[in-house]
Amino acid sequence: MKKKTYSMDINTAGKMLEKVFAKAETSPNTVPFDKIVLRSKQNLFSDNLFIVLSSLIFVITLLMPVFFPHSKVLMSVDAASSRPLTVKEHHMTESTFSITFDGSPVDVVNSYMVDDDDETVSIAEYDSATNTVVFPYDKKEYNIYVYDTNGKCIHLLLSPRKRR
Repeated sequence: MKKKTYSMDINTAGKMLEKVFAKAETSPNTVPFDKIVLRSKQNLFSDNLFIVLSSLIFVITLLMPVFFPHSKVLMSVDAASSRPLTVKEHHMTESTFSITFDGSPVDVVNSYMVDDDDETVSIAEYDSATNTVVFPYDKKEYNIYVYDTNGKCIHLLLSPRKRR
């Protein structure tokens, strides 16, 4: 079913509105009908403008993570912390193996060592003042992976000495 559309010029519509007021025995309209129509169009324009601007702000808010991706905590970097890890010294006891590094601080959470059976051993101790890590050692061969806070890795191989 097609909806009927009506069209009428402003003067005829204004006269018709005055007749409606006269039949209802109310005071006649003091604002001309063309001004009522103009005000209605202005209100419609401002409403549409508000909807468009609100939609645009909403879309920009949703797209913000694309332009500013989530990053890790920002921190200032001094020259000493950006140097790569180098082994300064190491020491072995009966049950531990300690390594002192020079350069960036060690990332204790991501550093580990792996034996031949793929068993992972985590760091037992860490001294941040001297940048020393201590691993438990039980006379087996290990691949040691030590990461610094910049994400760089140093790979070391620890092998027991063969007795002659």
